Amino acid sequence: MGRKQAQDQKSQSDRPAILILGAGFGGLYLVRRLASRLRRARLTAGITLIDRKNYFLFIPLLHEAMVERVEMHHIVHPIRQSLRRLPVTFQETEVEGIDLNARQVRTRDGFFSYDYLVLALGSVANYFGKEQLTRYSMPVKSPDDAYRLRNHIIDMFRQAAETTDSDRRRQLLTFVIVGAGYTGQEVVTEMHDLIHASLLRDYAEIRPDEVRLMVVDGHPGLPVPPNPGLARHALRVLQRKGIELCFNTRAEDAGPGWVALGDERIRTSSLIWTTGVQANPVAAALPVEKGSMNRLQVLPTLQLSGHPEVFVIGDCAFFKAGEHALPPTAQAASQQGMAAADNLLRLLQGHVPEPFHYHQKVEIATLGPYNAVTEIGKLHFHGFLGWLMLNAIYLYIQPCWRERFRIAADWTLNLFFPPDTYRIKAESDFGEANK
Repeated sequence: MGRKQAQDQKSQSDRPAILILGAGFGGLYLVRRLASRLRRARLTAGITLIDRKNYFLFIPLLHEAMVERVEMHHIVHPIRQSLRRLPVTFQETEVEGIDLNARQVRTRDGFFSYDYLVLALGSVANYFGKEQLTRYSMPVKSPDDAYRLRNHIIDMFRQAAETTDSDRRRQLLTFVIVGAGYTGQEVVTEMHDLIHASLLRDYAEIRPDEVRLMVVDGHPGLPVPPNPGLARHALRVLQRKGIELCFNTRAEDAGPGWVALGDERIRTSSLIWTTGVQANPVAAALPVEKGSMNRLQVLPTLQLSGHPEVFVIGDCAFFKAGEHALPPTAQAASQQGMAAADNLLRLLQGHVPEPFHYHQKVEIATLGPYNAVTEIGKLHFHGFLGWLMLNAIYLYIQPCWRERFRIAADWTLNLFFPPDTYRIKAESDFGEANK
């Protein structure tokens, strides 16, 4: 869309222009619910959804796709396919800036004007201003990240098998994961399975006791799950797998082949970042009141203070539920997306928006194959039963029926086959940069 065309889009129609930035859990749940509610109310609006990607990523299963327990293309879904039969226009472009006063969004392909705006741009990794950690660590937030990490792990084993230098070998086989939250637990346990079920069989010259998996966290213990019984189970699983847990410890600095954990320097070529996020830089740049992680302070109705035409949801929103702000999770984003859709409809009908109330429905995390912790209301499950419950929940919230069948088939096949260890090289593999 050209600049002039974008600037004149409102004048071409009397319908209110609703612009939604971001097609993650918050944006996708919002646009589907809003289109449905508008149809029932017999109202029309010009709805435009913008995202820099043309697919929706089911990020709760990204760690399983990393080791190919599920196929990567089974956890991504084309956005245009999701919007079929919906009165929604999709624009694949990068959002570069927002002018709240002019009610305009600047993108790589031009300007978009709006009557109502929804910010659902998600988050980026937060390295707390430590440039070296940014340079020498690997995040796990996208399909590209997952592919690079998988390639890197396999390449570390290849190099370790070829070297005769014991110090170099130890460095190559030491993997440091920063963050003991759900993502950290999921990533390290999937790495453990890839290594012990497949890589150590392929590289028989490497002994299991040469591999070192470390999880580093600044908390005094596992920060999640909050339920003490489930937390104890998760801790026992990690310890039984031989994973080193370094609590009350932070990554302070990093360089080629090392990371500083407090006062100790660990030799490693693998620093994996699974902790700390902050609001998307475009949202964080807005001149409005912010909470922690540069998230935008919102009213109880999810509107931006001073700009009632702007809603903020998901990882960009700083919303307090009781004494604490909502965590940046898919569960919170999807609930906020549906609530924002209802409030947009109320505004279009001339009614007053209602406060959003968050309902904590589930706490779930996998701990490797056939093991998970799952909390549903007052019901708690762990081990194999927890894994079955977690998978049922994931299949239920997966937005496409086709992907539900494919993922279920992947899980079934993996009951019989270990992860493969082929490596498809990417040009920007972390392993090549950190040798």
